[in-house]
Amino acid sequence: MSRVQPEATFKSVISKGNDPVRVVGIGASAGGMEELKRFFRHVSPDTGFAFAVVHHLSPEHVSLMSDMLALNTSLNVYVAQHGMEASANSIYFCPAQAAMSVRNRQFCLDASHWDESSYPIDHFFYSLAAEPAAQPIAVMFPGAGDDGMSGIAKVKRAGGIVFANREEAAEPLVDSIFADLVLPPEKIADKLNFLQKLVPTGAVPELQGYRQHAPAWPVPVEGNSLIQPAGADTVRRRRSAAAAADNQRQNEIYSIYVNEHMPPSLLLDEHLDVQHVTGSIQPYLSPAEGKPSWNLHKIFDPGLAASIASAVGRLRSGEAEEIRIRNFTIHTAHGKERVHITARPFSRSQAALGGLCLVLFHKPEEEQKETVKLIEPDEGIRRQMQWMEHQLRLTEASLYSAGAELLDLQEELAAAEEELRISRAELQDATEEQEARRGVYEGKIDELTELNGDMDLFLASTGIGAVFLDLECRIRRFTPAATKEFHLMEVDIGRPFHHISHRFYYDGFAADAAGVLESLRSIEREIKSKSGRWYKVRMMPCRTLERLTKGVIITLVDITELKEMNEELLRLSYAVEQSPSLMIISDLEGRIVYANSPFLELTSDTAEGVQERHLEELNDWHASGVAFSELWSQLEDGEIWEGTLAGCRLDGSIYWERAKLLPIVKRGEIIHYMKISENITEWKETEELLRKSEMLGAIGQLAAGIAHEIRNPLTSLKGFTKLMQEDNRRNYISIMAMELERIEQILSELLVLSKPQAADFAVVAIDTVLRDVIMLIEAQAIMNNIQLELHLPEEELYVQGASNQLKQVFINLIKNSIEAMDSGGTILVEATVGEDGMIWTRITDEGSGIPPEKLNKLGEPFFSTKAKGTGLGLVMTYRIVEHHRGKLFYESELGKGTVGNVGLPRMLQGFS
Repeated sequence: MSRVQPEATFKSVISKGNDPVRVVGIGASAGGMEELKRFFRHVSPDTGFAFAVVHHLSPEHVSLMSDMLALNTSLNVYVAQHGMEASANSIYFCPAQAAMSVRNRQFCLDASHWDESSYPIDHFFYSLAAEPAAQPIAVMFPGAGDDGMSGIAKVKRAGGIVFANREEAAEPLVDSIFADLVLPPEKIADKLNFLQKLVPTGAVPELQGYRQHAPAWPVPVEGNSLIQPAGADTVRRRRSAAAAADNQRQNEIYSIYVNEHMPPSLLLDEHLDVQHVTGSIQPYLSPAEGKPSWNLHKIFDPGLAASIASAVGRLRSGEAEEIRIRNFTIHTAHGKERVHITARPFSRSQAALGGLCLVLFHKPEEEQKETVKLIEPDEGIRRQMQWMEHQLRLTEASLYSAGAELLDLQEELAAAEEELRISRAELQDATEEQEARRGVYEGKIDELTELNGDMDLFLASTGIGAVFLDLECRIRRFTPAATKEFHLMEVDIGRPFHHISHRFYYDGFAADAAGVLESLRSIEREIKSKSGRWYKVRMMPCRTLERLTKGVIITLVDITELKEMNEELLRLSYAVEQSPSLMIISDLEGRIVYANSPFLELTSDTAEGVQERHLEELNDWHASGVAFSELWSQLEDGEIWEGTLAGCRLDGSIYWERAKLLPIVKRGEIIHYMKISENITEWKETEELLRKSEMLGAIGQLAAGIAHEIRNPLTSLKGFTKLMQEDNRRNYISIMAMELERIEQILSELLVLSKPQAADFAVVAIDTVLRDVIMLIEAQAIMNNIQLELHLPEEELYVQGASNQLKQVFINLIKNSIEAMDSGGTILVEATVGEDGMIWTRITDEGSGIPPEKLNKLGEPFFSTKAKGTGLGLVMTYRIVEHHRGKLFYESELGKGTVGNVGLPRMLQGFS
């Protein structure tokens, strides 16, 4: 007798599920909602399966199962549509009034037919079992009744796997042996998670996990008999005993007796599992595909299995001590054959074996005809027999009619019971849905209550007073802030609004509210209360989402601080507008956003014309002698810049202003820049007149000095002229020549001072100027035995000025140092950048030094420490340095030498 081992069969079943997306069919009713929640809570989010849920429900009812389940799973939940393709990690619900099936992983929806022979779960399981190249998987949950029984049988015949819940709905499945595993919902989910992990890699799972609730697997032994795995030790003991010579003959006799003389038979337990086989039973077997099992329904044709199961059931109910089925037709390899089947208890003496039944199979033999001698009855007996036959026919007809009526009554009763069962299920589903809706509505009520509380808290926290009136101007509700000015209490709800007193200097609230209801337009007023606070009162229609007016809303916003701030800003704006100072405000990019009236009057510009102009466009930076980039960089660093600037009017004329540019800071962050300036054009003109007046005074002083200085050589020349008349000697001629040269030098310096000092300024490199000066004066230094040393920094230093004038300054200072060093030595010329940002040039000599009382007089006309000096060269040097906005001063120590310091403002490299 050929049998497939359980492990090998299970491996062949698993190998069918290679499709990347496998559909798992789930049958349940609305009463199985809790089990569905427990099942999907344990399904892995990346399980790889597509789950199709079909519930046993009347088409007239609309289910909320999909909405409720979406709250309890991380998988995607859909209501299936016709042609929708199944995707992994998703749940698809069969919609109401539709029969769902699956073809090539696409869901098909047809009009549902609600009758006894075609249920929605069976309909889907049929299509699931017919899916090509896919191993069907079915899961049954409680509450569906008989719906799904036929479908899972189809799934089993297609080699699929059936899971059932342990609840009461799984019992019919267990009795019919269609369920492979009977587990709680959580365990079913774990099995599916485990199965999906194994199938893609082709691995074969161990069967121990799947045998937890399944029937035991029979094990074959000699003599075509089967015993349970628990008897494996007994088999080994028999095999070892068979090795003994004295037991060998007994085994052979037993085998011949059972296989040759006993009819084929089966020993069934209370679950209809085969426990023992004798005789040649192969012709009657018809094993089903799928997981191997020695259950009666898995190894016989369904018709034969049902007949045997019915006979065993009648036997166990005590209906008879032995049940016989005669001439049962079966299909074998040789065609149709008839067989007699006998079912009897295995043992009547031992109660422990009372659950076992023995089923015997007999081949029918030809009936032997018995020879009976016929005796002719007499006429009376014959008539009596005819009458009895007639009565028998009448009785048979009556019994047949009664049986037919009884069958009709049974069918009607079964239909009524089915209708009652369906109605009960529908009532249960409707009750559950009502409970679900009730839960949803209660949740909505809780949400609305919470939302209402949140709105009350929000209105209270804003500090905005609000009063809600109905269409009759009666108070509907109000916020706590409204009670500050309106005398409102909870008992005032429902009272007319004009009955309520208040603290405002205004009595038209009721009339305004009536006007809003009539015109449906808002009204705004600024009203002062008797407490001294100002409020912005706004009345507006209260409309619903459907644009229906349901009353009036009155809001009170305290604007006291805002009003005070506005008044303060108004006073400040008056002060700025009427201030004699020129004020400009720009944004962070330098674009002007505000200019006051004095500025606009001075420049002949307008507020619109000055808008969006840049600060750089307002001044002549060349005439001002200031680099805008340096000024702007200082502002961006948060520093204040002060100085004198030359402004440009709209007609191009120049005016002078003393300006201060500063950042406007708010909470530590610069938000604008402000320029505050004063028109100093008249002051500048007065200064120029004063300078010219001082110049005239200086010229008078200079003329007096010149007259004094020239009078001396003229006196000498005059005396020598008289002497020459008396004595014609040549030495008088030389002295006269020297005095004439002195007069020429004084006149030359006067000519230099008389020349205008204005020059065009440009960017000048100090290192280049100093190198040129050293090159020009180096020959004179060598002739006086003096060495010049020049020390310059590595970086280039730039100033704004006139290159020739700066050269004249350094030439004068170095020549003074050369003339102060009678014995030769070294003159050090070095340029550095000081801490004040200016470029300082130091000229250090090794002369005898200058006394302190003479040091303070340096720079005065005709004062000089040299015997033949006039002091005018140093006066010119001071004027050039001052014109370059620089500084010049001397440091000296007797016996060590003198240091001349020249400081000039530094400019950025490359600035033009």
